[in-house]
Amino acid sequence: LAGITQFFFSGFNTAIYAIIPDCVEYGEWKTGLRNDGFQYAFVSLGNKIVMETVKAAVPDMDIRRVAELYPDWKFDIKTEQEALAAADTIILQFPVYWYAYPALLKKYIEDVFAHGFAYGSTGTRLKWKTLIVSCTTGAPYDAYAEGKVQSHTMDSYMFPAAQLAQLCGMHFGGVLHTGGVMYIPGVSKPEDREPIIKACQAHGAKLASLLK
Repeated sequence: LAGITQFFFSGFNTAIYAIIPDCVEYGEWKTGLRNDGFQYAFVSLGNKIVMETVKAAVPDMDIRRVAELYPDWKFDIKTEQEALAAADTIILQFPVYWYAYPALLKKYIEDVFAHGFAYGSTGTRLKWKTLIVSCTTGAPYDAYAEGKVQSHTMDSYMFPAAQLAQLCGMHFGGVLHTGGVMYIPGVSKPEDREPIIKACQAHGAKLASLLK
């Protein structure tokens, strides 16, 4: 059994920075209909496609869309802890914001991965499980390297997740990162969208292979 917790950052104005992740064309690609009022920043093209691809390959997995479940950011901690405890593999799926987790994911970890549950002398509920980071960025994959514009690898930026796994007695399954996932309506060219879709489908297929 695998569990995926999916995080999106809602309530912000889209800006054009290399670090800002993919914007949202998923609904139009999937249905042929465009609904700009719903489709901006709350849901990202790349992350939606990743999750759809994984779910198709592993239909019995539990996907928890935390931003939708808790729009007020007030988590049902017991429910979330039980969902994590029931999974063999926990995947954190999110678009990277300023070289780190989105704020919602940071708060989720602070509240849900609590002492006495996830770590500490009696906090053994996550022990021996696998934690995987699956993320997307607007900047290209190759930009995340020493000497490049982002200066460090994504593995380096996601060190807190590796340390979280160690603290909780989990196995860290590594970081799966796809870059260049940014499509901004009215700015990006329409033909730029298809390579993003294909890259995220490949990302999802690789992620699904880790669960089999």
